[in-house]
Amino acid sequence: MATSDALYIVEDWISEHYFVSDDKSGTFAARAKELLDAWRKESAEEPEYTSPRERFTAHNSALISRLVDLQAEEAALPASASGRDRRQLLGERSEQLSDLLRWTLGYTDETGAAEQWDVVRHGPLRMFATRGVDETPFVMLDAIAAGDVESVLSK
Repeated sequence: MATSDALYIVEDWISEHYFVSDDKSGTFAARAKELLDAWRKESAEEPEYTSPRERFTAHNSALISRLVDLQAEEAALPASASGRDRRQLLGERSEQLSDLLRWTLGYTDETGAAEQWDVVRHGPLRMFATRGVDETPFVMLDAIAAGDVESVLSK
């Protein structure tokens, strides 16, 4: 199983080559360039448009601050804290952070509505697909703050 500081690849369902290769097509770098070009074009054509990159840059410090605060709150919980206590103390702030992240990435509007997406919820998973398309390009796990990745992925 491959891991990095930024990504946690489980059971190698995404090839490391996709993320580390500089190939001109079929890689993460190529897809990112395509998206940046599309966002620049959209901004040029519609001045009111703000891309997910622009929103992320504008809200980067707020996201980091909230993540740090949640991590500190999670670390301050006693080891004996029950799941119920953890949800009560961390749940609402974790959900607010997730809502801000979904909006920042362009999956919801300011009200939390996903106007251009079909959203299917399976417990804590929210799967976002373009309306009328079966493939789900983005899945987000709603979880409370955790000290490490293994805590989030454990059953």
